[in-house]
Amino acid sequence: MRVLFFSTDFPPKLGGVAALSLEQCVNLARAGHKVRVETLEFGALPEVCKTTPRLDVRANRVEQKPVKRLIPLSKIVWHGAREFSPDVFYASTHRGFGLPMALCAWQHAKPYAIYVHGSEILTELPSPARRMILRRMLFGAGVLITNSENTKRLLTTHFPGLRRIEVIHPGIDQTRLAQPGAPLRAAKLREQWLREKQLPENTVVLLSLCRLSRQKGIGNVLQALSDIRVSSESVNEWLYVIAGSGPDEKEFRDFVVQKRLEKQVLFLGQVPYGETAATLHAADIYVQPSQPLPGWLESFGISFVEAEFCGLPCIATRFGGIPEAVRDGETAILVEPGDDKQLARAILELVNNRERRIAMGHAAKMFAARFSWEAHAQRLAEVLEACCHSSLRS
Repeated sequence: MRVLFFSTDFPPKLGGVAALSLEQCVNLARAGHKVRVETLEFGALPEVCKTTPRLDVRANRVEQKPVKRLIPLSKIVWHGAREFSPDVFYASTHRGFGLPMALCAWQHAKPYAIYVHGSEILTELPSPARRMILRRMLFGAGVLITNSENTKRLLTTHFPGLRRIEVIHPGIDQTRLAQPGAPLRAAKLREQWLREKQLPENTVVLLSLCRLSRQKGIGNVLQALSDIRVSSESVNEWLYVIAGSGPDEKEFRDFVVQKRLEKQVLFLGQVPYGETAATLHAADIYVQPSQPLPGWLESFGISFVEAEFCGLPCIATRFGGIPEAVRDGETAILVEPGDDKQLARAILELVNNRERRIAMGHAAKMFAARFSWEAHAQRLAEVLEACCHSSLRS
């Protein structure tokens, strides 16, 4: 199968869509398919793009801003179609290349597919013009692929009548998370954290590794921990490690000072991508009670799957696609968004119950093992091939 692949998000640009785009094209090529990627220029491409057989990644310089850039993007799409003669057109996000790709595929009588993440749909809905364009793209697709059942429900709610939708959950980089040196670096990290806060060796470490914004529920965790300290219900010592950066970091730091939580809260700052595995292995519990705020959706929850793969039980919310990334009661405790008392009870349950932490951690690692990029790409290829065959029959 020949796949002409489009994405306006691609490494070295950071972000979930960029990471997914790279993993999809590399693993499709490794599975034996011929893949040509048309993306934008963000800097030097990852080495794997140059060394993977059957993969050709073209980084195009486009300086125009949205709307005006439709002309150069259209030229890229049509040029790629003429040179490559694809069996199927595919976009890892509809943004940017989606409309030109759809028009070009229609002109060439070839099917196209779009991967839908969730939040990018919400941003289009307020504008009647953008909603209409998106509707035409969605209904014209040979197949739509969503990252979760939750995103599929979002699509069918706002665009009734859509039928050709397949759910393919994202994968995780298991090789990076299972790197042999990670546990040793994790032990040193943990020792460093506890020494800095002068806490005993048996301290239970809670971790949030994410963007520091209200949406991720960091403020809710801090409020719950403040309530726990006041109530003196915790049997064990605990330390809350906050890793990452974001727009609400100052607000969280100010809250820690106001509530006098400095001894039990540690801000790490941005963690290098290569050190996320060691950071996860250094903790005992992963906590991220994401909150539903306007225009934003936790459409799946890769961070939970990565934490689970590292053997961490999770505390999260029943929101968006998170329930698909964990198993409530087995690998995670799910609470209602905004219920800080329920969140505090869940934290206490895992902080004070070592046996349950260990049991849930084992279950978490087994559950997360199914989320590999290889399996993701295999399923993606099956869906795209079925789309090609369906197009030939019609």
